[in-house]
Amino acid sequence: MAASNELIRWLRLLALPVWARAAILLLVVIVVLGGTALLFGGALRRDAEQASSAIALLTVSMPVLLLVVALVFGQNSDSRLRQLTAGVLTRDVPRAMRENLGAMGAQDPDVRLRGCCADYTLRLSGPGPGETLRFSLELNVFKVNVCFWLEGISLPGKAGVDSTELAAFRHVFLGAVAEGYQLNEEPAHYADSNHGIGLIFFRTLAPDFLLHPEQRLYFVQDLSFFVRGVIEAQRRARLAP
Repeated sequence: MAASNELIRWLRLLALPVWARAAILLLVVIVVLGGTALLFGGALRRDAEQASSAIALLTVSMPVLLLVVALVFGQNSDSRLRQLTAGVLTRDVPRAMRENLGAMGAQDPDVRLRGCCADYTLRLSGPGPGETLRFSLELNVFKVNVCFWLEGISLPGKAGVDSTELAAFRHVFLGAVAEGYQLNEEPAHYADSNHGIGLIFFRTLAPDFLLHPEQRLYFVQDLSFFVRGVIEAQRRARLAP
């Protein structure tokens, strides 16, 4: 089973030149046409043995051929992985934010894509004072870094989930840790200004994370809950005496 999974994973990542794909397509056509011709020939001559052999050939070969064609022609090479990464960052994450935080008055986040990294600015409007959260996402195939830029909050040189300065965030951070995130103790700072301190969470995903829609969907939806909790905690931290 492990060898079979590794073979399928290898096929999904395989990138073939045009001539190789054409050769595979020709082979598939030959096998299918051969089996179909054998079946019709046996039916016309009322040769039960030939018809049975043709049915057996098509029954055995068709699922395998369809699987190989779907995997190989899917072209899940590094370029495909780059496309999936960009799709997660620019399409899936903003959509999850809009669906989960729309009731809080969240607008579509501003997204600035930088390769496998994206910077988001999420603004909430409502009857009360507005709220803005800036966060960054770095998605490196099966590892992700999430950095929340928290303004107006001072932190010590080393920050932890139990830090006094992060008391308002403790609940949401503990939930993130339970989901597999880890907090980098060293806060990050803007390279060009002093108006923000970044808390970096990192997490290792499944090796074939980008190839599974259900894993991508779970990740972005879980991230939207994470972001929602940080916004609410940030609001409580500002209102605290």
